[in-house]
Amino acid sequence: MIHIDHFGNATTNAPADALKFPKPRSVKIAGVKIPVRQTYSDVKEGKPVALIGSSALLEIAVREGHAAKTLKLKVGTPLTIDLDE
Repeated sequence: MIHIDHFGNATTNAPADALKFPKPRSVKIAGVKIPVRQTYSDVKEGKPVALIGSSALLEIAVREGHAAKTLKLKVGTPLTIDLDE
């Protein structure tokens, strides 16, 4: 994780191109398994989601919430990308 914005979304250094094939289904961060989806609306309000953000990097967010506070994230929190389930 390289940045946490003022919305609480956590930007990683994993580029979109590296996640194209095989497409990951989930990531694990701070002990929480998070689905990889295309948009925030692909999960229910208050639920975490991993998606490619406007910077073309993988981001961790909570729909209508603050991922950093909810998941207790900080710069340097390790992230695991699950390529198969």
